[in-house]
Order: sequence, then structure tokens, then C-alpha cells
Amino acid sequence: MSLVALMMIGCTPQEPEDVRGTAPGEPTTPTPLDVDSGSAVLCSDGPAFPDAWAGAVDPERVTTTPYDFAAGIGDILDAAPDQDAASIDIAVTDAVVTNFTEFSGEIDQLWLADSGGGLQTYGVDINLTAEDVAPGDTVSFTATEITTYFSLPELTGLVDLSVTGSGALVYVVDGNTTAVTVTDHLNQNIRGFGELVSEPEGCGGSSVCADFSFGDNTIPLRFAESLGFSAGDCVDVLAPLTVYSGSPQLNIDNNDWVSVY
Repeated sequence: MSLVALMMIGCTPQEPEDVRGTAPGEPTTPTPLDVDSGSAVLCSDGPAFPDAWAGAVDPERVTTTPYDFAAGIGDILDAAPDQDAASIDIAVTDAVVTNFTEFSGEIDQLWLADSGGGLQTYGVDINLTAEDVAPGDTVSFTATEITTYFSLPELTGLVDLSVTGSGALVYVVDGNTTAVTVTDHLNQNIRGFGELVSEPEGCGGSSVCADFSFGDNTIPLRFAESLGFSAGDCVDVLAPLTVYSGSPQLNIDNNDWVSVY
């Protein structure tokens, strides 16, 4: 039933099933590894870095120090409405690309950041390929629309996007030493290694969700069912934090964002 129909009969709209964006591209598919519950392997010991590194981000470019410069991302976030879309006219200069997804060779979404926080694009024509832009590059553009989709701010309109530099450090939150929250870390890269502590269950389309325990955090991890992960598997994740039903969630929108060890 549509939101309009719900409103007409006086019902409170419910947050829609989270069916967007899991692993839409053509990433490398990691080989699942089931860890025997009787094994001496402890997920908390972590992977043999960098052999099991997860992520499209070059580990040599990672920093755990937050950005201290304003590129305009914070201004866009400040202009985000409580819900729905708002027209804006905000110049962004040299924001850092912190992650991306691609589909059929074209960039599908960008994650951008400055000292004001992180922001993802959604439903806009990037007109770039993975050969044109990578995490650690900087971009400039004019933001024309910001949409809040059930507590998730998304940049849904921009013009005049250009790649302005490369070689910047990519801010990544160390989830094994940090309490991950929506307030502090939404749309920021989270790196965590630990254990899947529940069996995956369907949570929209071909995706499944399982509770992922890393450091002092336990957060739902949403991934393609075809990866074959199960409870007890040790996984290493580097992915932007999203929000679902008001709580943090990590979506593996690119299978290169997760590996097993």
C-alpha cells in the first residue's frame, strides 16, 4: 500500500523494507569461511593484516584522525530537512571521496566527507568511472538538493562535479576501539573485525542480515545471501555506516567491503 493510501485511511506510515543498494555492482566475491565453533580461532584476534583487508579503500591511505577542514559537506547536512527533499544552492570545494559503489562500470554512489561529517549521493548522475575517481580523491560541485530518507541524509541533486585532486587521507572510524553511533558516525567509513553472532535472516530482496559483534559494538550487518556467511564466521568489514529504524546498520553495498578470516 502506498504512503498516500496509508495517509488517506489515517494510518501512520511505517518505514519501508530496506531493499535498496546491496551489492549492485561487479565486485570481487570473497570465499565464505565457516569457523567451527570448536575451533581455537577467536574472531577478536583479528585478521592477518593486510592479507585479509576488507574494503575498496587503499589501506595505505587510511587515517583514524577526523578531518579538520570544511569543504561544504557540513553546510549541506545542516540544511537537511527532517524528512523529504529540500532545494539548496551550496558550493562544495575539495570534499574527500571516502568510498563509492559502481554499477556496470559507472560510479553509482559516492560517499563524501569533511569536518562537518559524511554524506552519500543517491540517484544522481555521477558520470565518472572507477578509473576517474577513487577514495582519497577530492571533488568540487554545487549541491542542489538534499533529501532525508527516514533519518538518512542523501545528496540527491548536484551539478558541475569535477575531480580536483588525489592522494588525500581517507578517514575511517576504528570500530574495534570506538562506540559506533548514528549521531557521531553516520555515512562515515567504519572498519571493524569480529564475529557474526546470529544466523542470517532475510531482510529485503536477496539480502540477509545478521548481528555483527566487533569491539564493544553489536550492529546488524546486511549483505548478499549469496556470500553464504553464517553464525560464527569471522568477518572484516570496512563500510559506511547507515541507519535503519533509527539504529545503526552496516550495508555491504559492495562485496569488496567484506572479507573473512
